[in-house]
Amino acid sequence: MMRKRLIIWGYFIKNLGDDLMLSSFLNSNDTYEDIYIITKKQYVNYYKGLGVNTITSDSLVYKILNIILYGFHLHSPYFYLPKFFNADFMILGGSLFIESSRRYSIYQIRNLKYAVTKSSRSYVIGSNFGPYSTDEFYQNYKDIFSMCDDVCFRDDYSYQLFSSLNTTRYAPDIVLSGMWEKKNSYRKEEAYVVISVINLENRDNLKGKTAEFERKLKEISDYHTSNGERVILASFCKQEGDLVACERIKSNCKDQDLVTILNYENFDMLNIIKNAKILYGARFHSIILAIYYNIPCLPFVYSKKTLNALKSYTNNFSHVNLLDIENTSSDIIIKSVNKISVSDSVLEDSFNQLKGIK
Repeated sequence: MMRKRLIIWGYFIKNLGDDLMLSSFLNSNDTYEDIYIITKKQYVNYYKGLGVNTITSDSLVYKILNIILYGFHLHSPYFYLPKFFNADFMILGGSLFIESSRRYSIYQIRNLKYAVTKSSRSYVIGSNFGPYSTDEFYQNYKDIFSMCDDVCFRDDYSYQLFSSLNTTRYAPDIVLSGMWEKKNSYRKEEAYVVISVINLENRDNLKGKTAEFERKLKEISDYHTSNGERVILASFCKQEGDLVACERIKSNCKDQDLVTILNYENFDMLNIIKNAKILYGARFHSIILAIYYNIPCLPFVYSKKTLNALKSYTNNFSHVNLLDIENTSSDIIIKSVNKISVSDSVLEDSFNQLKGIK
């Protein structure tokens, strides 16, 4: 009997949020025996440890093949796998449908359309849509979603954009389900503060806010260390520069002995996060984890995806807009920390992200 295979496309460069989504799916999977993702050579061992097969986009063979296929206006090699293996295809991840340069966006759309049409079954799990600026981009993805067997968005805004399609639905972010977590895990609040950091220098619309944002995080750190509390600067994705930003912030802190940098290496990082007394979160999934662990927190919002998701889950939250960070004092930020309460039904409904997989 042929082994049932699944080809997953997503953002797999050792980013905690995306890896939690992948792990949630893997821990619930009883459908597929062979699962493939595309990543880079440096992450192969890590993802194999999670239980998936890997294709490396930066291997010499892949790069040469990609250049040849692109020259003939064909698709990237990875997107031929659903047809080659007679496999199902899954798009798994959050912000995968962002309109960037027209050339890149059209190439991605062509790749995804091909994979969806050539797969046995196709799914979109845990995504939000946008930002986008053209109707052409929207209509192309509407065509893709209409051809899928199941499309589950993680926020109501994205769902409403495509609610006319009978293939689309909404469920809260899959990480809220806790399907990634080891059994018998418990939380014991400790006297330290976690700050999830992102590197704004790598984001064109926020690059000019880098110095002010990091200055505010330094002031928040100084406030807590002056009260004898430890501060942990958390890097969720080294590849995107989180670790470098953490190092810059720590170098300017008054009491560096009480400031620790925590870089995501494996899921042991969650044992630190879950016991935090307070969490200041720039990474989207740091806020999701704070909700899941019932930790008082404050989101730093750098895109509408966070606001759209939080508004889908609750009306009870404060936030800081990074586009307006210079007009928000560190005192106000510290005083705005509170628990983001969601109903039990939101946590239960997050399991529905995967209910369409057959």
